Amino acid sequence: MENADPTDRPSFGDRLREKLPEILIEACSVALAVVLALWASEWRDNRELDRDAAQRKQAVAAEMRGNLAELESARPMLQKNLDTARNYLKPENAEKTRSLEFNLQLSLLSAAAWNTAQSAESARRLESEWSIPVARTYELQALYQRQQELAMDTLAGLGAEGEDQPPSRRSVREMAHSISTLIELNEQLTAAYKQRL
Repeated sequence: MENADPTDRPSFGDRLREKLPEILIEACSVALAVVLALWASEWRDNRELDRDAAQRKQAVAAEMRGNLAELESARPMLQKNLDTARNYLKPENAEKTRSLEFNLQLSLLSAAAWNTAQSAESARRLESEWSIPVARTYELQALYQRQQELAMDTLAGLGAEGEDQPPSRRSVREMAHSISTLIELNEQLTAAYKQRL
């Protein structure tokens, strides 16, 4: 048996040179796999955010349709209340009319879908061309709701004048003005909803 000469064995440098292509190929394969996995994850996240943004837009549109129906159903009663107030204020009715009755219904308008869409992670996916006009519509809706509250306060003031005496013309004039403003805002908000839908 012959003893192997230690000098016949390849040196570490030679072995490294021989294995280096394999090591580089494996390292590049691992790096490529990691990059592809990260890209796929990012793509999936982006797709999910886009889908969520689209669903939020649909929810806002559905909410607006519901609010629009609520506004449209309230308008005839608002007009009837305004006509009642104007009739009461006519000079020829000053002595005849001793009682007055208003049926003021609140329009229950929602902003839940819009508020949720703004706070969602996908909010940055909502284009400004869409979100700015929608935000303005909801600002108008908030103004309408404040005017409703003012009309209810004015109506409560009418009742506080006393049951045994007719409401003052000044109070009825305030009520007519409040309802008239509410009708104008109702029409503006209805038009804004229709424009967004």
